[in-house]
Amino acid sequence: MSCVTRFFILFSLIWCHGFAQAQAQAQAQAQANETGTIGVVLLHGKQGHTPRDTTLTPIASAMSKAGMLVVTPEMAWSFKRLMDKPWSMAVDEIKSHIHALRTQGASRIVLAGQSLGSPAILAYASKYDDIDALALISPGHTPKFFYEGIPFATIRIWTLKNEVDRARDLVQQGQGDRSEPFSDINQGGTFRVWATPHIFLSYMAPDSEAEMSLTASKIPARVPVLWLIGKKDLLIREGSAYVFDKLPANPRSKYLEVEGGHFDAGGINAALIVQWIQDVLAHPLRQNLQ
Repeated sequence: MSCVTRFFILFSLIWCHGFAQAQAQAQAQAQANETGTIGVVLLHGKQGHTPRDTTLTPIASAMSKAGMLVVTPEMAWSFKRLMDKPWSMAVDEIKSHIHALRTQGASRIVLAGQSLGSPAILAYASKYDDIDALALISPGHTPKFFYEGIPFATIRIWTLKNEVDRARDLVQQGQGDRSEPFSDINQGGTFRVWATPHIFLSYMAPDSEAEMSLTASKIPARVPVLWLIGKKDLLIREGSAYVFDKLPANPRSKYLEVEGGHFDAGGINAALIVQWIQDVLAHPLRQNLQ
């Protein structure tokens, strides 16, 4: 093969690659023009937002490449901040991040949350009607099951029932605002967290706003919801009945069981998450139920 032939083959390959990239970018831009700029508040799980926590990295990257504006703020359940304010106040922090996205030009707002971020975005949507879609990614944090016990759990969680009862007793004794060490769990591990009994109960009580099965029915019917859970995630054994079936009916909501576990299902299936967001926001005037 002559040098000239090699040159033309190499040039053709480079041109085809560049053309494919340009075509993909044009398609993404066309989608963005049709839907308006999409802003995503992407929330980490319990004890997340550390230098080693890359759980959200592939998801945020896929969203950004699709032309979405993405913020991944540190929330009140991060490794550093864990339970530094009551659940309702922690959830309300989302509003400032929505405002920041709108300031940057976002016209459609999606809340996405991994693990404990999922009940947080459900709780927000149950209080405020200013978002366009919810993506629950490997949903976690189940105060109901923590209190009642999960037969198939890989760790003993009965201690959480005792801790919730102890916190309730302290509140009744007028000691609800004094910080105490409480036992907590996170995907197979146990640890101590310092919080006031009032704050601890706001996250851990089975009747709290952190319990997804209680907030699911309160979100606006017009808001579509994605529930994406890995086949290796323990919570998958509860199926759609636990939370998803309690959501207001919306034809664009979707329950997906995918490959992966609690921490990697979102990253493995980032393209599915992005595609779902683009699909449900494709026609702003007729996308959802009113």
